[in-house]
Amino acid sequence: MSISRRVAKNTAYVFLANAAGHLVVFLAGVVIARRLSVGEFGVLAFARSFPQLFIVVADLGIEYLVVREVAVRRETAAEYVGRLIPFKLALTATALAMSIVVLFLSGRDPHTVAATVLFSCYAIGRTMVTFLMSPLRGFEKMGGVSLVLILENGLAAALVFAFLKHGDSAVRLGIWYNITAAAALVLTIILLIRTMGLPRPGVDAALWKATVAASWPFALNAVSVLLNNNVDIVILTFFKGKEQVGLYTACVYILSVVGYSQSALVSSAYPVVSRLFAMDPGALKKSYEKLFKLVSVTGLPLCVGGAMVAGPLLSTLFKKSYGAGAGAFVILSAGVVFTNYASLFGMFTAGIHKQKEFGVIYIGSTVMNVVLNLALVPRFGIIGSSVATLISNASVIIAGYMIILRPYQQFPAAVFGARLGGALCAMAAALYLLRGMHVYALIPAGAAVYAAALLVFRPFSKDDAALVRKALSGGGSE
Repeated sequence: MSISRRVAKNTAYVFLANAAGHLVVFLAGVVIARRLSVGEFGVLAFARSFPQLFIVVADLGIEYLVVREVAVRRETAAEYVGRLIPFKLALTATALAMSIVVLFLSGRDPHTVAATVLFSCYAIGRTMVTFLMSPLRGFEKMGGVSLVLILENGLAAALVFAFLKHGDSAVRLGIWYNITAAAALVLTIILLIRTMGLPRPGVDAALWKATVAASWPFALNAVSVLLNNNVDIVILTFFKGKEQVGLYTACVYILSVVGYSQSALVSSAYPVVSRLFAMDPGALKKSYEKLFKLVSVTGLPLCVGGAMVAGPLLSTLFKKSYGAGAGAFVILSAGVVFTNYASLFGMFTAGIHKQKEFGVIYIGSTVMNVVLNLALVPRFGIIGSSVATLISNASVIIAGYMIILRPYQQFPAAVFGARLGGALCAMAAALYLLRGMHVYALIPAGAAVYAAALLVFRPFSKDDAALVRKALSGGGSE
C-alpha cells in the first residue's frame, strides 16, 4: 500500500474515533457542566488536572519510543513490549503513590481529596491503555485504536447521560470514569494479542536503562505538555478558588475540540514520518509541507470563529453564568492558534530524532508558563492565566520552528498564509455581520462562508489537491 494511501486510511480511522467518540464525550461534558454547579465543575477540573502533574513519571515518554521501535522492527515486537511491561507497571505505581502523598499534604478539603484520588487512579489506567496502544500504532492498526477510543468515550458518555443528576458530585464521576478505563484496558489487551501475539513479560535491566536513556527527551517534552495543560488549573485553584476554575475550564473544554483533528492527523502520520526519515528525505520535507497546510486549514478557523462567538457560545452551551469567561475565551483562542502546531512539531521532531532539542525548547516554555501563572493569576485570575498560556504557547512554536524545523519548510509559506488569511478574514467578517443570529445558526453560517472563501482564495496548490485526490483514491507511490 502506498504511503499516501496508508496515511489517508489511518487518518480516516482516527478521525472516525475523534468524530464519533469525542463528539459524544464533548456533549457529555456539556451535560456535566450544566448539572454540576460552577464550583463543583471547578472541583472536577482540579481532580482531573492535579494527577497530570505526576503522570509523566508513569510515562517517561516510552510510548513515543515504542511506536518508533515497533514501526521498524515488527517481527520482535511481542518480546520487546513484554520486557517493558514490568518496567511500566513499576513506573505507574510510583506515579500514583507520589500523586496521593502530595495531595494529602496539600491541605485540600476531604471532598476534593476523594475526587482527586479517584481521578488519579483513572489517569494511571489511561496511561496503561496508552502504553499498550503504542504497539498498535507502530503496526499502523489505527482501526483498533479507534475502536478502543470509541468504546471508552461512548461508555463514559452513556454513564453520564444515564446517571448524572443535577447537584451531583465529582466523586461519582470519578467512579464512572474508572469503569471506562478498565473496559478500554481489557479491549486494548485483546487487540494487542491479536496483532502481535502474547507479550512475554520479563526483567531486562539493560533494556530498561537503554529505554530511559533514549526516552528522556520524550519525557521532557511530555512533562512540559502536561504542565502547560494543567498547571494553570492547579494554580487557579490555590489562588482564586473553584468558581474561577470552573469558568476557565469551560473555556478550555470548548477549545480542546480544536485539538481533536490535529491529534488524529499526527497520530496516523507519525509512524510514516519515522520511516521517511530513514528512507527518503525529499518525501519527508514534502510530508511536512502537506501536514503544515492541513493543520493550518483545519485548526485556525476554529480558533478565529471561536473568538468571534465567545460569549454566546459559553452561555448557550453551558449556563448563562459561564458567559463571564468570554474574555478569557478570546485570549485562549489566540493561544490555540499556536497550540495547533504543537502536536505537529512534536511528532515531526520525534520522527526525525530531534526530540531532545524540541524537549529543551518545550521545558523552557513550561517554566515560562508556570512563572507567568504565578505572577498573573493572583491579581488577574483567569485573564492572567489565559495571557500566560498565550505567551508560552507562542514561544515554543516560534522557537521550535526557528531552531529545528526551518530547513524542512521549502514551500512559499507567505503566499499560503496570505491566502488562508483572506479566507479567515472573510469568515470573521461574516460572523460579525451576522452576530444577531442564534449561535447555533451562526456557527454553520461561518463555516459555509469559510468553505466558500477557501475556493476563492485557494491556499492549496494544484499539487496539494492532486495529492489529496490520490490519497483518497489509493493511487500513487509517495
